[in-house]
Amino acid sequence: MTIGKALGEVLKRAFAEDRAICGVFECAQYLEAYPEGVLICILSEDKSQDLAVRIQHTLFEAYCREHEIKFVKTDSCQKLSVICSSAKSKMESCHSLERLDFNCVLVRCSNNLSSEEEFVAEYCENFLLGGLAYPATVQIPV
Repeated sequence: MTIGKALGEVLKRAFAEDRAICGVFECAQYLEAYPEGVLICILSEDKSQDLAVRIQHTLFEAYCREHEIKFVKTDSCQKLSVICSSAKSKMESCHSLERLDFNCVLVRCSNNLSSEEEFVAEYCENFLLGGLAYPATVQIPV
């Protein structure tokens, strides 16, 4: 299994179980209050992002490194939106998807991690704890 495919499955499961938080502001609030409750922070890296979003991502990355929170960068905010929209459309009470910000998505911890969640967490941990630079952004298949 590739990291991109595993990350897509992690997102689908997190939305289905209401363990995903979308949006820069919402994610920042949760990170500040419950940093130990985050399984992974997902940052999308679109080429068209403005300077403010790139600065926010730099701050999120620094915060995650400082607090040893696993994070990963993805190739497209649009792909995150498609994956999350398909998962959320199966739920009855959800926010309007047009208003959600997919530049930053947090996946909260679960008592029972799936094999995909363990795979993604181990992938991130290898870089975080090893002090290695993260590879290029993860390509998520849609």
